[in-house]
Amino acid sequence: MYDQIIETLRRGDTASALDQARAAVAEAPEDPGALRVLALALQQAGEPEEALATVERGIGLAPQDADLHFVHATLLMGRQRLEEARAALENATSANPNQFGAYILQSQLALGLGDLEEAGRLRTLAARIAPDHPWVQAIDGMLALRAGDAEGALALLAPAADAVPGDPQVRLALAMAYLQNGHLAFAEQALRGLLGDNGEANGLRVLLADLMRRQDRPGEAFDALQPQLSASGAPHALRVYAADLALLAGRSQDALPLLREALAERPGDGHVLAAIGEAWQRSGDRADAMARSMRRSRLRLGSMRSGRRACASTTAIRRRRWRWWIAGSGRCPNRCPRRWRACAWPTWPATRMPRRPRPNAWSRCSRATGRARCG
Repeated sequence: MYDQIIETLRRGDTASALDQARAAVAEAPEDPGALRVLALALQQAGEPEEALATVERGIGLAPQDADLHFVHATLLMGRQRLEEARAALENATSANPNQFGAYILQSQLALGLGDLEEAGRLRTLAARIAPDHPWVQAIDGMLALRAGDAEGALALLAPAADAVPGDPQVRLALAMAYLQNGHLAFAEQALRGLLGDNGEANGLRVLLADLMRRQDRPGEAFDALQPQLSASGAPHALRVYAADLALLAGRSQDALPLLREALAERPGDGHVLAAIGEAWQRSGDRADAMARSMRRSRLRLGSMRSGRRACASTTAIRRRRWRWWIAGSGRCPNRCPRRWRACAWPTWPATRMPRRPRPNAWSRCSRATGRARCG
């Protein structure tokens, strides 16, 4: 009876399986098997807390049931309670040393922590129970991928993914193997399949967008990030990355709202300021672009002290920036009564300043203080 409920769950008929499991628990409230299948049905129905409480009640009734400990571990892993999941898996293997799934999950946890030696040891224990199982081959492929053998990992993971098509970890490992081998189109296909099953996986969206960008498709990469950007609380780095993609695709109007939000969060971000200037220039708003670029120049150069300082030893790059600032303000940096075009300072190179300035240009120059004033 319990196998029929599990088969109904595998077919995707969650409501029917849940009704059958509740009926089984009503007939035998203390049956560990009935509580186990009810927990699985509740988990698939989107009730993880009730599923966890159900399986913990079953463990209290039958502490030596390895299957209950295994289901408990899977529920804890879904809640990202990894240390408790590790303890539950150890209880499962202690209750039943031939619990194949527990060794596989332990190996996956070890891979997640980067402990390749422990993952290999647990894989060996699983292989003693079922040497030809596809999951043994999948673990071998993941180990090869972590060891840097991209070709060997791809040769192992491709048939394993076909044997267990619904497992997200195998498909993700296969996508990374394709990526490391340079098969970007196949990696994108694998990631799209994962997103189809788990649309809330935001990290997969970023990886998919990066794959599209590497294939010179920034517009599609920007569109792939839209569901994540539309959600509240999008991180600053994601908004800036999406704006860069929009600029690469020539979609300045899509980039500007994201850049304004990023600038409001971090007003002093030079990269965001530069991107806003570029977006304004591409959209034709050159006046706003000049204003923002002038602001960026002032941020980089620091305080000008009201523009009074001008030194003959100033570098050519800084003098060009100052000349641009003067052109925007229409004043001499030393506040002389002339307009900036009438002052001789902007036209003289910093490295060729004469010892005796011409009349009406510079009246005095002090090499000791590095200051000069207009006549």
